[in-house]
Amino acid sequence: KRKLSEKQLAALAAGRQKNPRLLAKKAREEAEAKAKEAEAKKE
Repeated sequence: KRKLSEKQLAALAAGRQKNPRLLAKKAREEAEAKAKEAEAKKE
């Protein structure tokens, strides 16, 4: 896990409030990437 600075955390929080839709899209893409990785490990 990457350590985020206070500034980065504040920026993320501000961005989350401004654009929840973009954040949800990002989270979904990350989840899909993780699922693909899990599938690759199974084989």
